[in-house]
Amino acid sequence: MVYIIVFVSLPVLVFQSGDGLFRSAILRLLLLFCTIGLVVGAAIYLDKRPLQEYGLELDCRWMSNLLAGFVIGGAIPTVAVLLGVVGGWITVGGTGYSLTASYLRDVGLAIVIIMSIAVVEELVFRGYVLTNALEGLDLRGVSTTTTIVGAWSVSGLLFAFVHPAPTLVAGLHFLSSGLLLGLAYLVSGQLGLPIGSTPGSTSSLGTSFR
Repeated sequence: MVYIIVFVSLPVLVFQSGDGLFRSAILRLLLLFCTIGLVVGAAIYLDKRPLQEYGLELDCRWMSNLLAGFVIGGAIPTVAVLLGVVGGWITVGGTGYSLTASYLRDVGLAIVIIMSIAVVEELVFRGYVLTNALEGLDLRGVSTTTTIVGAWSVSGLLFAFVHPAPTLVAGLHFLSSGLLLGLAYLVSGQLGLPIGSTPGSTSSLGTSFR
């Protein structure tokens, strides 16, 4: 609940005018710092657990999962666009750019936005929510499979619920993304893989802060 309040309040309270891309990057960084603080506070005062148990055991395996996620996250939109072009559903008009300081600045800001989104989303919905749901649903008489599926579903549904979905297709997009990223966390046990995969899987998540 505190995370949702912070998420909704930041765009209203901070930088209400100015360069849209720069504003979005600043807001995403502020949300990232707030989220890290909330997760640390929750780990200390609520869960009584080390941060590593939220999928943050940063070692060589974690980094290799992150790199694998980048490959997967980059392949998803690339394949989708190629299939669209081949099938005639997507047409490409004129392309071109000038390698100017302004262009490089915009690319850098876009990377900051995308990576901030990835870390925040995975910390909250996979690291915190899914980890706690797995424990909370581990009840007497409930099979391990049921517990895992239930926690996975809770995380995916909550992820879809907190994102705007003006159409059914958009809602299914967020739900499927939440489930896929949750599966990546369950399989790897770390946030590296879902963080790397997030940019390709949920490329429209940055729009709510613009």
